[in-house]
Amino acid sequence: MKPIWRTFLRWVLLVSFLFYDAYITFDAVLTTLYRLAISRKNLLQWTTAEQTARRFNIHKSSNITWQKMLISALAALVLTIAVPLISFLTTASVPASLFAAGGILLLWLLAPLIVYLINRPIVEDSEPLSKDEIVLLRQLSRRTWGFFERFVGPDDNWLPPDHFQ
Repeated sequence: MKPIWRTFLRWVLLVSFLFYDAYITFDAVLTTLYRLAISRKNLLQWTTAEQTARRFNIHKSSNITWQKMLISALAALVLTIAVPLISFLTTASVPASLFAAGGILLLWLLAPLIVYLINRPIVEDSEPLSKDEIVLLRQLSRRTWGFFERFVGPDDNWLPPDHFQ
């Protein structure tokens, strides 16, 4: 059941970030066309997201996430107004058209929140080890250290053997 759930979740994430991905791709295409047709400069100059963040002194924060994903939320709001207007002008059923587009529009509207939620660090509660587990781990670490102490040295160029019997 887990693979189906993960596949569905991945699909939901892809749909919710679809407009933002299209925006990024469209921006890259326009930049390329401008460089090829008009400026003829910096044809091989590409910057990574990290370089851009350093150049403009952008630090990781939730505000940056909201600013980057704002285009998706704004598009969802504009389309939420445009869908009923277009369906009204074309004599289609307004509730039916909103119902059909509502799921995707809601995902696009919530995209900044989704990004914020999935970018949070995962905090796992760990239980302290019992005395028996500590003893077992110390024995295991001594055996591992003993293997390397015995078989690894300058004669072998500090490389452990592939197998030991």
